[in-house]
Amino acid sequence: SRMKLARIILVALVFLSARAVADPVTEWTALADRAGRGAANWRTLAIMHQAMHDAWNAALPTYQRWFPPATEEPRPGDALPQAAMAAAARRVLLELHPDFAADIERLFRQAMARVPNHHAEQDGAALGDAIGIAAVRRRERDGYERRRPFATHSAVGEWRPVPLEFATSG
Repeated sequence: SRMKLARIILVALVFLSARAVADPVTEWTALADRAGRGAANWRTLAIMHQAMHDAWNAALPTYQRWFPPATEEPRPGDALPQAAMAAAARRVLLELHPDFAADIERLFRQAMARVPNHHAEQDGAALGDAIGIAAVRRRERDGYERRRPFATHSAVGEWRPVPLEFATSG
């Protein structure tokens, strides 16, 4: 029974430690989900993930970027991709959900505390910030705020589309 208790404690510790250390993408995604306040926040997630992808690949070219560098984007220099990715996510969320600034800044400080090199952290933060701003600016006039009429039928036996409360396009 002591052995059984020890195994239960070991499993619990492993489970809790695995949950406590999330990867940065998951951490930023969870924060963006909370910023949606229970509604589908797909637009924010799409902009943020695109910016994070481009920031990582600007600092450490691994995959092709979704968008070419903006004219005001700083050169990567010694930018660490972790810092660039966190800064891009931070900027997108601050632009789209300023009411969550305290949570966003807290997560950003945590992400920067994991970066070992101060100079590379600064280069990465400047690069990611510029990429995050550019990602939001590209989507400013994408029609997201425009309401679209949702035609529906009321006849018995006819299929009815999802009601407006469940709509995610505006």
